[in-house]
Amino acid sequence: SNRVDNDYLKKSFNESISRNHSSSVTHLLWAQEGIDEVDIKSILKMISKNTLDYISTSDQSIEVNVSGDNFSVNSDKATSIALVVNELIQNSIEHGFKDRDHGYIEIIIYKGEIHSTISVEDDGSGFNVKDIKNNSLGLNIVEQIVKDKLEGDFIIDSGKEGTKIVFDFKN
Repeated sequence: SNRVDNDYLKKSFNESISRNHSSSVTHLLWAQEGIDEVDIKSILKMISKNTLDYISTSDQSIEVNVSGDNFSVNSDKATSIALVVNELIQNSIEHGFKDRDHGYIEIIIYKGEIHSTISVEDDGSGFNVKDIKNNSLGLNIVEQIVKDKLEGDFIIDSGKEGTKIVFDFKN
């Protein structure tokens, strides 16, 4: 990535690196802990930092805050959650903050009895949900991960004040 002069190729490399980091963070924590359960809040904080490092430009000031409940999930589930959240943060930076020098992303974790919920909200430019659902391979893959791997639902709400994506997963 550092040796490439083409902006499109550099962006593609950085997106791939960010996705790989989201998977490896889970396995790194799992290896350090020596158990199959990892702390979801730690994972999401690390994912947020890594994604910002690889995707945002040097002239952008983007803040990500992770809040809410803290609990452990197994490493397979954590890897799926990490991939989903990584993609959602990337989308916020690339599309919601495309022509902006600043932005804010809030990730909220809620532990439920049967299903837990993660909300990823940004104050970006928003988009037409009907258009994007049919044309976005990344969002379609994320939605399938939520449904198939996490046994949950995926909801998108977007407007001029930003985008809010909520997904849940079976505990």
